[in-house]
Amino acid sequence: MHGWLEALSDALTAARLWSSLPMGLALGAASFLLALLLANHWSRVRYFVRISFYYVMVSAVSLFCCLPSLATPKNPGNLLHVWRVFRGRSSWLFGVDFQVLHAERLQSLGSCILVANHQNSLDIIGIVCNWRLFHPCVPVMKRWFLFSGPVGLICWLSGSVFVDRSNSARDRQALNAKLRDISEGRLSLFVFPEGTRNAEPQLLPFKKGAFYMALQCQVPIVPIVFSRYSGFFDVNKKIYNNGRVTMTVLPPVSTRGMDTDNVSELTSRVQALMQAHIDRELSNAGQMADTEDDGLGCGETRNSPPPPCPVGRCSPDKSRTLI
Repeated sequence: MHGWLEALSDALTAARLWSSLPMGLALGAASFLLALLLANHWSRVRYFVRISFYYVMVSAVSLFCCLPSLATPKNPGNLLHVWRVFRGRSSWLFGVDFQVLHAERLQSLGSCILVANHQNSLDIIGIVCNWRLFHPCVPVMKRWFLFSGPVGLICWLSGSVFVDRSNSARDRQALNAKLRDISEGRLSLFVFPEGTRNAEPQLLPFKKGAFYMALQCQVPIVPIVFSRYSGFFDVNKKIYNNGRVTMTVLPPVSTRGMDTDNVSELTSRVQALMQAHIDRELSNAGQMADTEDDGLGCGETRNSPPPPCPVGRCSPDKSRTLI
């Protein structure tokens, strides 16, 4: 009798084990698939987390900086509040280190029209982190940006120029309001002449508004070229890793002795200079990739020392980022 009960107990134990086996297999398979899914889509998860943090942080800082700016509305100096918060922190906060090359070309220049290529929203933090180099200056942006929340509000409080592409008369009126300040050396403008974001290496045709103003005020055009984000940031592929971007200040282009009849020539000339610089950067990047394949460090060639640190802020440790 005792042996029969023991056999029955063993049978029940075995039945329980077998009945739990499918559940264990299901949980194991689900865990494996979840891990595989996260592994395959981690870059997308990372992208959405980091880009969301970027927008939240920029909005929060803008809102905070609106408070002291209320005392002095329409003052370009209000953008320096934002600069003081973000300066030197872009690498730690957002994983992107922005370095300005040839910043000395901006010294003792006076009023000018700064024009830059515009690849994505991260360009903005690169500009803000180095805004002290451009001050006193205000950006030119699309009118809808005025209604974008705290960022639009701090830009309005700083006297930024909001243009309406669908209303050329209002567009000209907004720009003309700044003509005297620019002509008298009290203000510069920062413009994205392509008029929209463009992640391609080929620049879009430039809008001529900024160049008309430069000719009317007889101030120089200063081209600034952002290097490519290729390899670490891609909106379409949802990639957002750590990286470095250089902002190269090209030699100023004089408008002395020119008038508005030369606007097309001036526009084409500046675009050609910026495009040539982008093409050179792409060519150099390809050569450095070939050098790395040969076992050499980036920027090194055989029998040559490493290149010196470029002009600009020292690069912080990329491994130490907030997210």
